[in-house]
Amino acid sequence: MEFIFASICFFAIAAIIWNLAAAAFFGDKEKRKALAGFFLVIAAIAVYAGMEYADYNSRRAGFIDNKDRIAAEKEGFSRADEWRAFNEEKLAKQKADEEQKVAACRSDLECWSKKAVQVGISLCLKRVQTMAEYEYEWLGGVFDRLSRVRWQDKENGIITLIGDKIAMRDEFGSWARKMYECDVDPVAEPYDKRLLEVRIY
Repeated sequence: MEFIFASICFFAIAAIIWNLAAAAFFGDKEKRKALAGFFLVIAAIAVYAGMEYADYNSRRAGFIDNKDRIAAEKEGFSRADEWRAFNEEKLAKQKADEEQKVAACRSDLECWSKKAVQVGISLCLKRVQTMAEYEYEWLGGVFDRLSRVRWQDKENGIITLIGDKIAMRDEFGSWARKMYECDVDPVAEPYDKRLLEVRIY
């Protein structure tokens, strides 16, 4: 409250000084403009003070701020502790629902492989390139390079991505098409640990 009072006093004094200066140095037209400016300043002070006071009262009542209190009242809560309990329960339910969705996706190869393919495009294909001893050439577009998937370890959510869209030159200069497999954990952290192993045949 002391901060609010000090702010109001500061802006009020500034507005008064501005008005007195306008009266002393400006003509009638300039005075009207200055007076209009004075009222705008007063209006701004009133709005600012009102918002600060509302936040102050809301915090005293246990809410985060006045927006939090308004949100609580819209949901029918007048007490901060009941509002917090409601939000905690809501967040817990959202978390449980999200975990349930993840678990359902993780047990489904088609759903879980979508996450794995994202990792494959960013990590697996780059690793395959670096494993070429000599020249290499991709034979298809990026999204064609990982055309098959299978479970490597379903219990732990590990998926194998499979492709054969690369040709590599050998030491004799001959080109041969290669098959590659990448074992991926789509949710491992940090991100670069999601690529577990790469094999080329």
